[in-house]
Amino acid sequence: MKPTSKEVINELCKILDATPKKINVFMTPKEKAVELYEKMRREEYHLPAKWCALVAVDEQISLLLSLSPYMAFPNQVTYLQEVKQEIEKL
Repeated sequence: MKPTSKEVINELCKILDATPKKINVFMTPKEKAVELYEKMRREEYHLPAKWCALVAVDEQISLLLSLSPYMAFPNQVTYLQEVKQEIEKL
């Protein structure tokens, strides 16, 4: 049974640890890359921030691609690929 659009969006928000109101669609790929990098840079993680941010973006891309039988997300995948390129430049 195919999930409804609402179910898919709710699951995506849970995975991204965000509510629809918290997702900022106005960030450039570079701004999102810096935001992810800064979140991962906290000392309590004791992991390289760049690596963590890249893992986070890869997980989001994988999730969107796995949902493709139900919904198309080409713009979001392209955006996340650009975010990944910006992280790699940091």
